[in-house]
Amino acid sequence: MRTCLALLTLVLAGCLSASAPPTIHPELPVLAYCDLIADPVRYNAQVVRVRATYVNGYEHSLFSGDGCDDQRTWVEFSPSYEANTAKRVRETFASLDTATELVAVGVFTGVTPTRVVLGYTVHDRFGHLGCCDSNFELLAIESVTPTHPPRPRN
Repeated sequence: MRTCLALLTLVLAGCLSASAPPTIHPELPVLAYCDLIADPVRYNAQVVRVRATYVNGYEHSLFSGDGCDDQRTWVEFSPSYEANTAKRVRETFASLDTATELVAVGVFTGVTPTRVVLGYTVHDRFGHLGCCDSNFELLAIESVTPTHPPRPRN
């Protein structure tokens, strides 16, 4: 009985540690978005800090950047986003309804997964209807700056 209880404890501890969010290291340099996507293999599956323009709407949640707007990165929010982001930053971010420049920390996926379907290699893309070549799991927003004045509300 003790052996079973000890084994169960080890298994549960392993499951909990496997699901823990990645650590945000304060010494990570701030990358420009265009630099990040210029070398997707180098940063693939890495926790990175990036300065990017965030644009969202009904069917999109994207990063883009000046001079590299043709390369879009799908942004999804980690469950740990709220706990990792200061309340003031979250409130400012939530109040904006326009393109926003931000510094964010997250896990970048720059290499699209592949699979074989009926003998053909398929390169899966990210986001709504496969809009994007890369993915960013947002762990925290560190700063927020509106890039355009907010639209008037009716």
